[in-house]
Amino acid sequence: MTTETGTTQSETSSVPWWLILIEGIAAIIVGILLLANPGSTLAVLVRLLGIYFFVTGILSIISIFIDSTAWGWKLFAGIIGILAGFIIIEHPLWSTLLVPTTFVLVIAVFAIIIGLINLVHAFQGAGWGKGVLGVLSILLGVILLARPILATISLPLVLGVLGIAGGVLALFSAFRLKREAESKASLAAEATQVQKESEVEEISPEEVPPAPVAETAPDPDLEFLGLSNLEDLEKFKQSLEYIEGIGPIYAGKLAAIGVQTPLDLLRQGSTPKGRAEISTQSEISSSLILEWINQIDLYRVKGVGSEYADLLEASGVDTVVELAQRNPHNLFQKMTELNEEKQLVRRLPAQSQIDEWVAQAKNLPRVIQY
Repeated sequence: MTTETGTTQSETSSVPWWLILIEGIAAIIVGILLLANPGSTLAVLVRLLGIYFFVTGILSIISIFIDSTAWGWKLFAGIIGILAGFIIIEHPLWSTLLVPTTFVLVIAVFAIIIGLINLVHAFQGAGWGKGVLGVLSILLGVILLARPILATISLPLVLGVLGIAGGVLALFSAFRLKREAESKASLAAEATQVQKESEVEEISPEEVPPAPVAETAPDPDLEFLGLSNLEDLEKFKQSLEYIEGIGPIYAGKLAAIGVQTPLDLLRQGSTPKGRAEISTQSEISSSLILEWINQIDLYRVKGVGSEYADLLEASGVDTVVELAQRNPHNLFQKMTELNEEKQLVRRLPAQSQIDEWVAQAKNLPRVIQY
């Protein structure tokens, strides 16, 4: 189930907005080419796929000499990649026919699996929308399995439409990320300005008598979270989709009842009564709501964001209270083994970071009531 500013930068902005913009433009161009000249474009894409398989296969084998972890899988993947790439490059005509057919069958299987998962989520409280999507996905998979040749013939046109649609969505996403980045930069600049304005120039007591120091009212959000820096509030004021497990559907249901940010969800759901009210009003199961709130609780630890909170939860650490009781060395070993198996994060935290997390957790006040 994006590291924070500073130590965990990849969690908040794993991909620069301009790269997504380029990908979106490329997807639109490929989509237009597929619609305008499907046969030739598909043949070129299949040949590029062969080159990609061949190169990544070689790189996978080379990586064994750099990092021997899981060398067996790397060797196997490298050999398969080289063989697949060689076959596609040497037999472009056959590959242009066989690769799309295989792709259609894979899509069909995945559509059925995803449909079944959506149905399970629907029965667990995700709503009828998930159920409808699940049924449609299963029907799509069955149709593709029943008519694979027809699906293969129409595949270039379908990929063309999906390429254009995906490219347009990528453009919107890129500009949204650009606005978020500008907003974060503005917030950081504002915090820096406030800090500068709060600094008082030292004056000799012989020149001017000491003036009484005005007490500033504590920020209610910082006080609630047990934090001290305004910058620590950034991840709590992200959109709800920043939380692992919350997509557009769940975010929409929560927004409809006034829950807009992770901070809103933690504040309103910090008590059993609050969680029950959220569950009743949003029609989301209380167990899911508690799981999300536990994740947000871990955000209070500096350096822990969405991905690292998910990794901690998978390692058996649900809350700040639980983190405070853990042995840092044992927790680091557990997280390392788990990530090697499931690849939950792109970059593991260092042992020194785990030590710091546990030390912070011991000093943070309890926020969630059970």
